[in-house]
Amino acid sequence: MNRKIFITLLMLSTIFIIVSCKDNNKLSETKNDTADTLYSTDTQESKSEITSVPNYLNVEGVWYASGKEDKIGSTWEFADGVLRVNQQDYYNYSIDKIVDKNGYSVATITAEDGNSHGLLLKQTEYGMDGITVEGLDYEEYLKSETLPVTYQIIEYRAGELLAINWGNMDEAIDFYESTFKNSENNVDIIWENYQRDLWSILDSDSSGNVMVLHFSNIGGAGGSYTKFIRYKKETEIIEYPGNATYPNNPSKKYTVRNSDYKILSEEYY
Repeated sequence: MNRKIFITLLMLSTIFIIVSCKDNNKLSETKNDTADTLYSTDTQESKSEITSVPNYLNVEGVWYASGKEDKIGSTWEFADGVLRVNQQDYYNYSIDKIVDKNGYSVATITAEDGNSHGLLLKQTEYGMDGITVEGLDYEEYLKSETLPVTYQIIEYRAGELLAINWGNMDEAIDFYESTFKNSENNVDIIWENYQRDLWSILDSDSSGNVMVLHFSNIGGAGGSYTKFIRYKKETEIIEYPGNATYPNNPSKKYTVRNSDYKILSEEYY
């Protein structure tokens, strides 16, 4: 009897060991599957982080460009791979299909002599902002997409604000007087100190849709400059409060609607 009990217990122990081994093998397989899954997920996430972002910016058309600091204006027309600046200088251009690591759409501008530089563009509410990258800065950018240490933002206005040329200085003076005599505009002018014949034109800086006028003080000493940049629907009036402040230190800019001389915005520097 005792022998039978012993044999039965031995058989039960053997079965228990076999079952335990199978369970351990399943647990080991589960851990390996989990590890494989986690590794695969990390790899997918890593790949998604470096996924290229397509470029959807459309540069085709006519733009009015103006340096944010120097306020120098020019007209740019992009059409079918050809860039025309101020209706006379021609370049070839191409746009990368993806944006760079800084979020810029990259245009490669190539001159007739084969030299190229970069134009980095971002869409804004009024059109585009651009950064020109040339020379050694361009070579460094091609290697690492690193922006220059110093640069000027170029503001590109959409084609509906296409430049309209001034006919003569009297047109700009008329625009000035109509704007600041408009009762809807909250500006103060001491008209007792104003005489129309105190205006004179700065020929070297006036051309096309840009007119720069100097206003002499009545006493003859000192004066100020005013720059008028004329678009199809709006005109910018940029004021320089003293002779020494022109052309690098303007004080304010008015954006004026051409149809009724209403000041739409004021920007202080």
